[in-house]
Amino acid sequence: MATVLPLVSAATAALIVLLQTVLMLAVVRLRRQNRVSLGDGSNPALQTAIRRHANLAENGGLFIAAISLLEMLGAERYQVGILCGVFLIGRVLHAGAIGKPSLMKLRIAGIALTAFSGFGLSIRLILKLASLA
Repeated sequence: MATVLPLVSAATAALIVLLQTVLMLAVVRLRRQNRVSLGDGSNPALQTAIRRHANLAENGGLFIAAISLLEMLGAERYQVGILCGVFLIGRVLHAGAIGKPSLMKLRIAGIALTAFSGFGLSIRLILKLASLA
C-alpha cells in the first residue's frame, strides 16, 4: 500500500487548533477580568468558557488521531472530508450554544453531529481495518 498523506485530516487539525486557541483566549480574557488564576471563581461566565474550551479538548484530539489513521489507511478523501466537516460543524454549534438556554436546540444539534461523526468514523475505521486484514 502506498503512503497516503493525511491532507484532509491536517486541514481539519488546523481548524480545530484555531478554534481551541480562540476558546482558550476567551478563558484567559475572563480570568483576567475576574482576577481568577485557577479554577472558576464561582463565576458563571468563566465556568461556561472553561467548559467550551474543555469540551473541544475532550473531543478534538481523539477525533484527529482516528481520522488521520483512517485517511492514512487509504479511505476515500471525500468520506474523510464529510466526517471532518460534520465534526467541525458539530463542535462550532456546541461551542457557540453552550451556556445559552435560548440556543439549546443548536447545542443538541452540535452534540448529535459530533456523535454521528464519531460513530461514523469508528465504523469506517473498523471496516477499513477489516478490509486490509
